[in-house]
Amino acid sequence: MRILLEPCKFFGHLARMSGGTIRTLPMSVAAPLAGVLGNVLRRVGQKSDLCEGTMLLLNRPGTYSIEKAGKILGYQPLVSIPEGMARVEEWARAEGIIK
Repeated sequence: MRILLEPCKFFGHLARMSGGTIRTLPMSVAAPLAGVLGNVLRRVGQKSDLCEGTMLLLNRPGTYSIEKAGKILGYQPLVSIPEGMARVEEWARAEGIIK
């Protein structure tokens, strides 16, 4: 079984469920900006993992597959990605995280 999910599609699901949209910047702008913003947040006492490295990690090309887990461990997902994202949305609404 091969289930693939690109990071941009995952974040797209999250944006849609919260009524938002994904806005993009070129990495040559976004990565340094994230570094500056992360430093500012930390200097004013807020915990933040925001940095250039975070942006580079989130911007990696490719997909994520569960194929290896299926071969080695016999893993089979119980729900599809759309069903799982619907459950996340239901939970987030019940918890008041999104309206």
